[in-house]
Amino acid sequence: MDLYFIDYENINGDSFYNILNELDKENSQIHIFYTENNKKFSIPFESINSFNGENFISHKSVTGKQALDKLLVSFLGYLIGKDDNKSNSYHIISNDKGYVDVIEFWKDKYEINVNLIGCNKAKPIKETENTDKPNRTRKKSAAKKEPNSEIELNKLIEECRKLPEKERKKKFNAGCVKIYGQKEGNEKYKSNLERIK
Repeated sequence: MDLYFIDYENINGDSFYNILNELDKENSQIHIFYTENNKKFSIPFESINSFNGENFISHKSVTGKQALDKLLVSFLGYLIGKDDNKSNSYHIISNDKGYVDVIEFWKDKYEINVNLIGCNKAKPIKETENTDKPNRTRKKSAAKKEPNSEIELNKLIEECRKLPEKERKKKFNAGCVKIYGQKEGNEKYKSNLERIK
């Protein structure tokens, strides 16, 4: 299952519904974190709460410096800890680059990938990949720069899981190359191969 953690304070409010429309709600669990003091968006907070359901859960944060970010990160850690099979995918949707340290922690210490997806009016969802460089610069996908490549990858993984075991690797490799191009597609294939089992 794909778990999305939306930092409502650090996304473009106009893109909020676009983000929700792009996500596969049947195979996803969407967590939105917000505070009542956020004056940037025109969406009433009552509307956010009306989305609540099994796959869409809102979390109201107290106000304060980095309070929402801390709540989001601690809830992310809680759900990672509950995932005994390591079968979930984790995605933070925010324009706040402060999450990069958390992403690097999970990847370096526990080999768990958490994706940071930024959004703006022009491109509602755009993946930001972290690198191992200490200066925290990020490389964007060189091959295919569509804003929904990570979502396409997750859909491909779900499709491959349904195939007979003999066909999975071949379809997954071809799909990764189609989404990302040859070089990055092969890297995505290798790094996500365990996810199709």
